[in-house]
Amino acid sequence: MRSPRHLEAFGVRWPEVQPGADLAALVTESVPLRDGDVLVVTSKVVSKAEGRVVRADRADAIAAQTQRIVAQRGAGVIAQTRHGFVLAAAGVDASNTEPGTVVLLPEHPDRSARRLRDGSTQRLAATSGWS
Repeated sequence: MRSPRHLEAFGVRWPEVQPGADLAALVTESVPLRDGDVLVVTSKVVSKAEGRVVRADRADAIAAQTQRIVAQRGAGVIAQTRHGFVLAAAGVDASNTEPGTVVLLPEHPDRSARRLRDGSTQRLAATSGWS
């Protein structure tokens, strides 16, 4: 067993995640997880798998995802989303996406996280006896 004082972090390179991608399969096939490990997956990867990439102007998408503006300086906006999250640009991401598209936050982040956890756990249990 790993020492509780030891922390190791590493990134994983995946192919471009497409709508409908099975993130649990990608995780379990790409990352050597062991009991007690903590897995961190960006909301952007989850959003892409869930089809939350939309063709929209970034400013319009930010406005549509904003419940309340918390702070603003020039074009920069810190906004509260309907989820209750307070984030830059209401979590709208236009980086590394096709021109004219933006990535929105997952619709139900907690449900997405549970689905990834449960799917990964089931796959690991089936292939390695991990529970």
